[in-house]
Amino acid sequence: MTTKSKINTIKLQDTKIAYIKYGQGPVLIVLGGIMARIDSWMYVIDFLSQKFTVYFIELPGYGNSSPFNSEYSSERMGMIIKDFTQELKIEKFSIIGFSFGSFVSLFALKNIISKIDKVFLIAPCISYKVLNFNRPQLIFSRAAVNFFDNNNLQKLLMVLIKNKRFTEFFILIISRFSNKDIYSYKDMLASSLISMRTETINVLVKQIKEVLYLSPIDDLKDYNKKIYLGMSKQDQFLNYEITHKLLSEKFSNLEVFEFNLSNHQPLEPLSQEFLQKNFSHILENM
Repeated sequence: MTTKSKINTIKLQDTKIAYIKYGQGPVLIVLGGIMARIDSWMYVIDFLSQKFTVYFIELPGYGNSSPFNSEYSSERMGMIIKDFTQELKIEKFSIIGFSFGSFVSLFALKNIISKIDKVFLIAPCISYKVLNFNRPQLIFSRAAVNFFDNNNLQKLLMVLIKNKRFTEFFILIISRFSNKDIYSYKDMLASSLISMRTETINVLVKQIKEVLYLSPIDDLKDYNKKIYLGMSKQDQFLNYEITHKLLSEKFSNLEVFEFNLSNHQPLEPLSQEFLQKNFSHILENM
């Protein structure tokens, strides 16, 4: 961690949410990607706090946040953000979603549009339609996630993934039949999976299932304020052209910032120097 700030928790209906508040300025709620935890996002929190009062939220089931009492749902998470801002008496805020965090951000936009000032979608997963999967890869991925959507299999998987060799082999097989670039992140993924709690596996499966089946962008109407898209045309997981097309069709006031990155997310460990070099021009215009 680079920032010394207390991790807070707040009890809401159906879950306990962990979050960190840092910085000064307009309120910005930050939603990371799948498996995002506060401790691994501190450089991003520091970076954004140069301009905003940052509230980074750990999604239910990750870090210090508890899973939903009911089944995980990103639409439900959109309502949790509404409850979260009401409890903390946040009247107006902007929201930034990274990758899967953008998926959740769209559900928040749908549910609490009047309180949201700006929306920033970074390398956004906004629909299964933007996945860089061909038809056989999508069919395999859906079959795999449906197979693991079983409590007994998840308990067995929890035992097996404690073995690093099995976990790396598991990631290799998944990448071979879905998107080969997943294997580029094997060390990062293996570390996250090995340290994962049993209840988190169920949340992870539900989230991946949503990514493979849902298209929250389809349910939105035009939004009369700024929507920002930040993305690399070289993103190996998500199709830039389709992402841009879907957002342009829904939002008339879309502004685009392009990254010069060859991956969906950086392979190297994040640092302030890396963020300043690659994203300072975006922060200046946020």
